Amino acid sequence: MRPVTLKSIAWIVLLGSVTTFLFVLAITQRVDAQGQSICRAVMVFDRSNSISAGQLGVMRSQAKRLFEPGSQGIYDDRIQLAFWSFSHVPGTIFGISNYNTPYHGFVSSKGANTSFDNALARVVPTINDTNYEQGFAYHGGNPNSHGGIKNIVSQADVIVFMTDGQPNQPNGWFLPHPKEPAREAVLKHKAAGKRVIAAMVGNASKSNLNYVINGSSSNGANVFDISVTFTDFAKKVKEAIGNECDEILIPPAPAPSPPPPAPTPPPPAPAPSPPPPAPTPPPPAPPKSALTCRAVMVLDRSASVGWTNLITMRDQIARLFQPGGVYDSKIELAFWSFAAGDGFSNYDAPYHGFVSSKGASSSFNNALNQLVSWGETNYEQGFGYDGGRLNSNSGIRAIIDKTDVIVFMTDGVPNRPSGFFLPIDNSQIARQAGRDAVLKHKAAGRVIAGGIIGRIDQTSLNYVINGSYTNATDTFRISGNYKDLARELRSAIGDKCDKLTLPPPTTYNLVPRVSLSFGADRTVSQDGTASFDLAVDNKDASKSEKTGWSVKRVIVPPKKSLSYTGYKDNYSCSKLRAEFSFVSDCSDAPNVTPGVGSRIFSPGEHKFGQVKLKSSDWKSSWKPGSQICYILTIAKPTQDSSPTNRFSEPECVTIIALHPYAQIWGGDLRVGREFGDYIGIGYVGSFTNQDSSNQTYGSWVEYGIFARGAVEDVASASGLVNGSSSASQSNWSKLTFANTSVPGGGFGKFGTLGSIPDTTVALRDRVANENKTSVGASLSLNGGANKGHLHLYQRLSGNLSLGKSEIKKEQSFIVYVPNGNVTITGDITYQNDSISRLRDIPQLVIIAKNITINEGVEKVNAWLVALNDGAGRDGVITTCDKSPTLKACDKELRINGPVMAKDLRLNRTFGADKDNPTDTPAEIINLPATTYLWLQALSFSDYKAQTSYSIELPPYF
Repeated sequence: MRPVTLKSIAWIVLLGSVTTFLFVLAITQRVDAQGQSICRAVMVFDRSNSISAGQLGVMRSQAKRLFEPGSQGIYDDRIQLAFWSFSHVPGTIFGISNYNTPYHGFVSSKGANTSFDNALARVVPTINDTNYEQGFAYHGGNPNSHGGIKNIVSQADVIVFMTDGQPNQPNGWFLPHPKEPAREAVLKHKAAGKRVIAAMVGNASKSNLNYVINGSSSNGANVFDISVTFTDFAKKVKEAIGNECDEILIPPAPAPSPPPPAPTPPPPAPAPSPPPPAPTPPPPAPPKSALTCRAVMVLDRSASVGWTNLITMRDQIARLFQPGGVYDSKIELAFWSFAAGDGFSNYDAPYHGFVSSKGASSSFNNALNQLVSWGETNYEQGFGYDGGRLNSNSGIRAIIDKTDVIVFMTDGVPNRPSGFFLPIDNSQIARQAGRDAVLKHKAAGRVIAGGIIGRIDQTSLNYVINGSYTNATDTFRISGNYKDLARELRSAIGDKCDKLTLPPPTTYNLVPRVSLSFGADRTVSQDGTASFDLAVDNKDASKSEKTGWSVKRVIVPPKKSLSYTGYKDNYSCSKLRAEFSFVSDCSDAPNVTPGVGSRIFSPGEHKFGQVKLKSSDWKSSWKPGSQICYILTIAKPTQDSSPTNRFSEPECVTIIALHPYAQIWGGDLRVGREFGDYIGIGYVGSFTNQDSSNQTYGSWVEYGIFARGAVEDVASASGLVNGSSSASQSNWSKLTFANTSVPGGGFGKFGTLGSIPDTTVALRDRVANENKTSVGASLSLNGGANKGHLHLYQRLSGNLSLGKSEIKKEQSFIVYVPNGNVTITGDITYQNDSISRLRDIPQLVIIAKNITINEGVEKVNAWLVALNDGAGRDGVITTCDKSPTLKACDKELRINGPVMAKDLRLNRTFGADKDNPTDTPAEIINLPATTYLWLQALSFSDYKAQTSYSIELPPYF
């Protein structure tokens, strides 16, 4: 294993109710020798008596999904997972040293781990109660002493604590819900730099949980919900881990280029000795790129900041000294702090002088830990001045004298100093005092930047930094919970120091991309959800300037397509609507993580966020058949002033209203075989649904599935007959072949499947000329003629309508329309009569360019063969002649016979409108045994099928 160095850490905890189920998730991030970021998460499960075995089973199943690719999985080799479990254990009585067992150490989330799963299987409900304090790995105010748990906790930084009720242990006489021990445990974790998040399972009151996490029963910050069935467990936990790890997994700083080799010295001069050398000239000034940049961070410690935010601020600043932060030997960092310090000789304490940003400094961190939150906001003192005079403290003056860059951060407007009769507010006197201090720093050649925290009005900071209330050139915004402080500081310091120490970027070329998240469907039902990944490729060797980006959501009506290749420059929503007149809406997309903003892109690929289509986004104007498309835009894609506003190629999903099923009986499903000169992609896809008891239903094939592409949510070996208690495809796709070759552990990708048999040659050419009949535009195959031999009805040009027909015994027909389409307008059945010879079996074979079955048809007893013209056209079989709705194409269709086509469009909707999913197919394709017997009779003169022997075998399960 490669050595790793500690970078930062995070936890998540999930907990139960009055005796509940807890799941703790802890996230930790490290960096290996190659600069690869690692984020670690520990899951802790409550096994107390309020959770049922069934709920715990769902939770375990959901936890395993985190190791799989898809919308609910993490599946990232940079993120590792561990877990422990707990219920209330009075350890002082029974002498139990580890109340958090079973547990398992960290493993990669990219793929399942057998020992992890085995340990997880031992998490079963107990008879004991719920103890929030033990859920946080404390007991009686002391941390868990077990070595394995201590090792996991020592790497934790964020705790996400989930419960479905209230704590009931340890229970004092007057404490029906003992919150204080848990609150103390939370405070100890926070004091150690850990962050705490929580979730309430179900609809129980959150007041006690709010208090434990935030110190106030009415403060619901950092508390979210999980459903009581735990079916959204994986999704919510993945999102929680992702939000924390997105900030922890900062791309590593590029490795410095190695120095050029020293030149080979010239050979010594021959005798005689050379004259004395000339005086050595002074060394040239170092190039600008070799200079040191010194940046001071000015930290607001006024009362409005608060203790919790100060802890987060310290943690975020510590990250600047780690790989992925500033971490640059040419950049040194210092800090001072400020509030309104009337009467103090040094109003900028605590502070610390400059240290290298490449590695942590214990004295710097100790000085940071002295920050406390009190007082009001004085911008002038924040810039090291008071009453127009520079701070007289020698330590602050020494910092100022060396400073190149000042990055000023505040969470409020200036309210000091103010005039004698002025209220303590954001007065012009306070703003101007700060502005005057900034002007003095700028006159001394210092570069100034400022960050406003939260949603506070930015106009005062704009004026103080830039001299205009509307000019935000050198100001930026930090989130209210400070979680993006390190990222914004790294960007601000790096941006300013780059201009001081490095040559400007030469060339860059940013290509934006949006892609559907791994495993997601390209169709989504109304009120459904979908996720899209955002990425930017920097095609050149230089990192970009800081550029704005955004995501647009575009709605395309049914039967239209928004399609262009690559990207479009100098573009906008108005230009897009003008070029694609059918586009009904183009606007900024909601639910973008991280939020719309600006950033610098280093050379290479950058996957930096997601946009999510949520059920709450849906509008009544979005009709089935419409497309929802997302486009990533880059404001300044190159180093030049033009082009601007680069729009990525759109990524779209199609809205569908129904999820019908199909079933294939009596044979295999083979997709992607050669058909003439055409080879299909071979994708097999459907949907599954769950009823109220979590029984999974969907489409299935009685025997095997072979596909050149992926197979998604379709069962083989009759795996979903009558539904399945498992939602995992691996449990009901036992005969889906070659699933091991699919990246990410999917299903399908069988490879070469051979060719579809040439039915035209095999059957049509066996018909004697006297048994061939040319027909007009319509045909019905009723009647008793043409018995005892194969008869061909052909229409060599034009289309054919095939009406309701009953094929009697001894009748075998081929309907051959090689240059036209066949439309089946009525049921086609075989006469229900006894037969004594194989030649008595009736059979119909339909061969045409395309075959369409009208919506009123419910049974087609026939072979269906749709010809491919060799150029990828035609070869389509459609099971309904109308656009499917709840009222159209709503009859069940059964086809009894082989089906061969380039494109099979199953458009029936029967059963899809049921409130509760059942094993109800809209279409059944059955390959009956009579097909083989008829072919036997056609091929040989022996027209009898005789049983040679029989044997009784055990049942197949």
